[in-house]
Amino acid sequence: MLATCMRFTNNIGVRPEILEPAAASRPLLVRFLRFISSEYRILFTIIFFLNLIGMVAFLWQWGLEGRPNESTCALAASINLAISIVIREEHVVNSLYFIFTSFPTSAPLWIRRRAGRIYHLGGLHSGCAVAGTFWFILLTIEKTYSFCYISEPTPAQWARIVVIYVLDSLFMAMCAMAYPTLRAKLHNAFELVHRLAGWTALALLFTLISLDVYITNPANQPLAAAVFSSVNLWLVFISTCCVISTWTNCRKIRVVSERLSSHAVRIFFKYARPQPGTTIRLATRPLLEWHAFATVNNPEQEGFSVIISNAGDWTKKLINDPPRDLWVRRTPTCGVLRIAPMFKSIVLVATGSGIAPCLPGRPNTLPTVLDMYKRSEAEAVIVISNPKLTIDLVLDLEALGVPAFGPIWDS
Repeated sequence: MLATCMRFTNNIGVRPEILEPAAASRPLLVRFLRFISSEYRILFTIIFFLNLIGMVAFLWQWGLEGRPNESTCALAASINLAISIVIREEHVVNSLYFIFTSFPTSAPLWIRRRAGRIYHLGGLHSGCAVAGTFWFILLTIEKTYSFCYISEPTPAQWARIVVIYVLDSLFMAMCAMAYPTLRAKLHNAFELVHRLAGWTALALLFTLISLDVYITNPANQPLAAAVFSSVNLWLVFISTCCVISTWTNCRKIRVVSERLSSHAVRIFFKYARPQPGTTIRLATRPLLEWHAFATVNNPEQEGFSVIISNAGDWTKKLINDPPRDLWVRRTPTCGVLRIAPMFKSIVLVATGSGIAPCLPGRPNTLPTVLDMYKRSEAEAVIVISNPKLTIDLVLDLEALGVPAFGPIWDS
């Protein structure tokens, strides 16, 4: 594809009508508006705004009646946290992709264009997680307020307030580490905090629910019946099942490695034949870090392969010492390229470390892609590249009215 791109650039040139919109000052504003109104941010904003309405109503009721509704904060926090975990489970993700990419090519382009944004579902995850944390902060305020009016707290009441504050710390730490800038700079620390703090939080939530039921349970009702009738318990149970299902799907698998160069290694797997557009996660230390790679099918061979290029210490170590076995999350998970079959034709833009050394400098990508898009009469453009080029190119194309898709930092 590189040769085709370069030929278009050098021999054909760029038509004036392609460059004219990009050269004007207005697209800068359009690009900014599209950036802040991406589907990811829209989902995040909708979820958080709806929760904010609930928080205001809760505080308003507290002010009017002089006491809070003791079930609101806990239930709202449990619902949000459950959604944020369930939406990340591999089978749920694959099911959503199956639904959203089921539109035939005969469907109107505007519908397929919207459905193709399914990879922005991370906005639902982060929106619910942040909203759940804010609800839990309100729960902390509510329980602290009530605790201060207890003249002689029981051991169970002391334990409940301590567990609540520990959970607060864990949730806020997870939110802070998930902030894009910190996540990018401290990715391994982000994964470790999310994993260990998440497991600890689930265990403490079960503890908190049990303590709360024990403290508020009427004397004539069996404790076990009261615990199992708690909606919060079942929401946490569903969340825990999603986490467990991911980890029970992990296996250490024998692989065949082929070192392509000092910059890349190809690893072969035989346990499945995933669909195009899927990824798997690999690890050498499963408790510490996981890395996602696109699957490559070979119709003439059993299994699939992944190509790993030098993008950091972990990948460099694998290239220099090709592995014989790896930890694998065995369920291939759908990614951006799963949307490709929805379109009659697409222009697929891909750059990589193997192309860069062949170029005296980066070509003017936008006009090249636009020219190929118009000549091939494609319906959409999918960009798979480094984060900066992907975001810039997708925003530029969308500003010019071209359906464009590319992975985001949380896809």
